[in-house]
Amino acid sequence: MRTVVLITSLAMSFAGSVRAGLLPVIPQPTGWAPAESGTFHVPKTLGVSGGSLAAKELIADWRLVRGDAAAVYADAETADVVFLRGEKESSADEGYTLVISTNRICVSSDSATGAYWATRTLLQLFRSDVEIPCGTIVDRPKYRY
Repeated sequence: MRTVVLITSLAMSFAGSVRAGLLPVIPQPTGWAPAESGTFHVPKTLGVSGGSLAAKELIADWRLVRGDAAAVYADAETADVVFLRGEKESSADEGYTLVISTNRICVSSDSATGAYWATRTLLQLFRSDVEIPCGTIVDRPKYRY
């Protein structure tokens, strides 16, 4: 019974925080624009498209976050997470954009570092079994390193 109450409380907390403009991630991204409707259902087996280092990190860390779930490489047409644009190793921009739709999440970044930070946000969102509301997350560092 306690497990059911805890899961229900977490799901209600997630939904309430999203409605309030907050996401269950630390730190909060620079911007969150929820879509009018729709959710992305977190699958048991995550399909990831892209040969970038960030895509490899997401696949490697998926099992740590989701337990017995698996992550595999997939083509861009069937993938749940698609990494877009070439990553420039020399770019100083650590920002990224996540566009969450009902059937996939698109990750855009101009740098490998930005794509990596996007995977950290995704892993925090994937921690729970609740569905992720559709919308756009934009994040950029507040300060230059």
